[in-house]
Amino acid sequence: TEYLITFAAFLIVGVVISLLVVRAKDYAMAAQRREDYTSTLYALSLDLASVNDTKVALETVSGHIMRSCNCRSAYLLPKRNQLSVAYANGGLVLDEKEITAANWTYEHGITSGKDTDTLASAALRYYPLRTPNGIVGVIGIQAEEQVANIRLEQERLIAAFASQTAMAIERIEFWKQICR
Repeated sequence: TEYLITFAAFLIVGVVISLLVVRAKDYAMAAQRREDYTSTLYALSLDLASVNDTKVALETVSGHIMRSCNCRSAYLLPKRNQLSVAYANGGLVLDEKEITAANWTYEHGITSGKDTDTLASAALRYYPLRTPNGIVGVIGIQAEEQVANIRLEQERLIAAFASQTAMAIERIEFWKQICR
């Protein structure tokens, strides 16, 4: 009986230690993902800080999205009260259905398109480029593989990219107004 008690005690200690090791490993992986997220945003911020041209800013953001999320992107900015494609990478061509989804996002300030409740038949997911002064445009994102969905981690990163992009566009527009 004393061996049975000793065996049970060691078994319980072993199970508890293995659960703690698994939990510590999960925490370490989560910390690594947060560090990757932070360093990616930091790199984008540094790259955007030195840009004084909207097209160059959009190319910069597009490159970061491609590297970090493996997604193609298109940027639609207002011209004469109508959205038009300012930059698109990876051969993205937006048809009328895509422009309609982008316009809806621009007007309502809500994400629309693929895998959303609004205009889900669109091929891209559209995010508003929002600043404190309003919406300055729309970014459309498409996963590199047509059947792939944008994961939650990527969704958060893309939303942060959209915010950084909006602020950069607004800063560049203010700079252009000052220089006139």
